[in-house]
Amino acid sequence: MVRSNLAETLCELGQGEEACTIIEQVLADFRELGDRACEGNALCLLSWAQRTSGDAEAAARSIHAALSIAEEESNRVWQGHWWAEAARVERARGRPEDSLRLFQKSAAAQQQLGDASREATALDGAGNVCQSLGRFEEAEELHRRAADTYRRLHAHWQLARAQAHLADALTSLGNHQSARSAREEALHLLGSFDDPRAAALAEEVARRLSDDRR
Repeated sequence: MVRSNLAETLCELGQGEEACTIIEQVLADFRELGDRACEGNALCLLSWAQRTSGDAEAAARSIHAALSIAEEESNRVWQGHWWAEAARVERARGRPEDSLRLFQKSAAAQQQLGDASREATALDGAGNVCQSLGRFEEAEELHRRAADTYRRLHAHWQLARAQAHLADALTSLGNHQSARSAREEALHLLGSFDDPRAAALAEEVARRLSDDRR
């Protein structure tokens, strides 16, 4: 668990290659133990690390291996969770339509399972893909739904991220006042965090907010 947490932190910091080294060791241990759930989770984490290091094809192989475990075990919970990473991989491979389809599958599965937080994560991811496709009205709706869920759950980090994404969609739609409001809320929420990923997002949101005010 400690090594997996360290690998996640490295991924968040963009240090994918270092994370891969750790996860491969963890993965070997779980395979030796025959722990299929932990093996699948490690493969999903390995996919994230490989994607972060720029190797989208290796990431695709890893997440497909994880999803094969979920299918073999007929485990809907694992599928719902790992489809979201598969969606991120497809986006990294330059396949936005496939990415959107997988985010939608993940969101639908999480809704059926009653996992509101993971459903919101998939919706927010789908919104980002819609933005890349120029479908900004759809993106706005998806980001709003994600933000509403995170607000209800008092998930402040996730809410800040969703509001930042919503602001980008609103800017593209020409709704600059609402975009400023969303960024101001995101920046306020991010003030409660001091980890590197929050600091990086806060810097980006502050820059965009400064542009809005010009």
